[in-house]
Amino acid sequence: MDAAAKNLAQDAARNPFFVFACTVLLSTILVYFAKSQETQLGEVWSAVINTIGAAVLTSGTFGLWFDYFGKRKLISEVVRDAIGQTKCLSVGITDFQMKVVDVDERQDFKSSNTIIVGTRRSSGVLDRYKDDIRTRLRSGKTLVIIMQEDASMFPTAQNYSSTPRDFVDGLEASEAGITANIQIFETKEIMSYNFVQSDRGIWVKLYFNAKQPDLPPALFANGGSPLHSAFNSDIDKLISSGKRVFP
Repeated sequence: MDAAAKNLAQDAARNPFFVFACTVLLSTILVYFAKSQETQLGEVWSAVINTIGAAVLTSGTFGLWFDYFGKRKLISEVVRDAIGQTKCLSVGITDFQMKVVDVDERQDFKSSNTIIVGTRRSSGVLDRYKDDIRTRLRSGKTLVIIMQEDASMFPTAQNYSSTPRDFVDGLEASEAGITANIQIFETKEIMSYNFVQSDRGIWVKLYFNAKQPDLPPALFANGGSPLHSAFNSDIDKLISSGKRVFP
């Protein structure tokens, strides 16, 4: 077979309509053969050949449908997802949790040289990692806390049973001197998100606008990324313009 004929055969084999036409032809031949030779073949073998013919036609039909409809849709979805993931990675989002309580920062509180916690008024994240914070402070590492000076505009903030200052006072009461490396800043800015900044990056914990029972999501901005730089700049401004209230 020369090169031209070989290329023609390969192109035909790749053409779904040609393949479909061949399956229809083969299926028709099988069904006709089974019917015309039913007496000689017997009922069982005739039924088997009929079934094979129907299977060939079905596979060809579904093959054509997949090539011209299913495959395009599948490729489109894969490409769209890949582009979306690439965009997220390019700006610095390397982790995401649908609920803030599913974020695990234990190792960061233990080992990170830098920990800055931002919260409107609640000591929730501090209470969650209380033992790890103790270990951190005993090793001489610092803990910086930024809280909103007046969070009364937020109904949920009025119901907090413990504030960051309450948390720090509790630590000091249980172990004198352990709070020496804690700094608390109050800001007049309206904090639109909570956060925990570590050496690795920043966990940004979002708020819902409307009151609802569901917990909000959280995303992780990887250190050195454009998104990290944007949040890091915001946090630096909170500290530089804030009022140090502890120690």
